[in-house]
Amino acid sequence: MPNSQIEALAEHLGIDVGDVTSSLYSENTFDADGGQYLVLTDEDADKMAEERILDSAWLFHLGFLAAHCVCPQEALSLLQEKLCEGANETILRMIDDKDAFVAEAIRADGRARFLAQYDGEEHVVGKGEEAYFIYRTNWCGSTSESQL
Repeated sequence: MPNSQIEALAEHLGIDVGDVTSSLYSENTFDADGGQYLVLTDEDADKMAEERILDSAWLFHLGFLAAHCVCPQEALSLLQEKLCEGANETILRMIDDKDAFVAEAIRADGRARFLAQYDGEEHVVGKGEEAYFIYRTNWCGSTSESQL
């Protein structure tokens, strides 16, 4: 019997639950209709967005970072330029309030910006007492399908 995540994704895509398969990537990732999708509870979506925001803090706009850090924008710029992703841990140590940093990033761009790499969209499907938030992460069709 399909789980409620599969049912929610099938409903969202308008397909049969038998056309949705669990991905090997993670327990919350599913393949269906030529794409790969995250299907998360609200709480899980918040947690995953937070992880991704903190894992990529070095990529944020300098003005945004400077508003949350205890160092000048020029220093942040040098870290980003010279160390790229290697600067992430250093930048994280300079952020005054990581919870506020994450909350403002989500408020500014939405969770989908960090969870839906394919299209940047968040979809909500209610199932019973639980709502599921669906994010398309990539296209997973075969080469021959992409040429049609």
